[in-house]
Amino acid sequence: MAEFSFRAGDPADFLPGQYALLDLPGVAGARAYSMSNLPNGEGLWQFVIKQIGAGRGGAALFEGLQPGDTIGLDGPYGMAHLRPDNDRDIVCVGGGSGISPLLSILAAAARAPQLASKRLLLFYGGRTPADLCAPALLARDEALARRVECVTAISDPAHAGAWEGQRGFVHQVLQGWLESAGDASRYDYYFCGPPPMTDALQRLLMLEKRVPTAQLHFDRFV
Repeated sequence: MAEFSFRAGDPADFLPGQYALLDLPGVAGARAYSMSNLPNGEGLWQFVIKQIGAGRGGAALFEGLQPGDTIGLDGPYGMAHLRPDNDRDIVCVGGGSGISPLLSILAAAARAPQLASKRLLLFYGGRTPADLCAPALLARDEALARRVECVTAISDPAHAGAWEGQRGFVHQVLQGWLESAGDASRYDYYFCGPPPMTDALQRLLMLEKRVPTAQLHFDRFV
């Protein structure tokens, strides 16, 4: 995974948690990536992106793109953006490059005066300890480091002996936490990651915990 930064001539006008479509050199069709930074007047658009297999979008970004190259950017899109006026604590859940929009959401929430008294929690999962980039990314921003409670977990049992933290898929770790956290509907949930993760979270929160759908925020990526 890596963070990519692009600068446009106009302000970067989006809502924290939204995504943009990137037209990359040599790649047919646009690719959707979520912004990791905050809206700004400098035209800075940042994305945490993971290279997956032999995907052409990832290859163009990681292997072909050079500083100074030009791409096309269309956006913003998406409905999984921060709702700062909701009077509830916030739980973010992610895996892999799903951390990207969650960084934007949490950075905005940490700075929103109306959310100053609310808990901000991040549950982040990876296959191995080396995949857990969330703590380092949160540490870069003083507001995030001060406000966000971060829980990490690994899913590969081969690393269980060398890992002292949470084990299992991140939705399972969230489920265990909710068992002692009380009423699950007290929280707003934002999540982004692989489709199996988002599907499991929907089943957990909607069917088992009876959280109203209006409190679940995610965009589906294939």
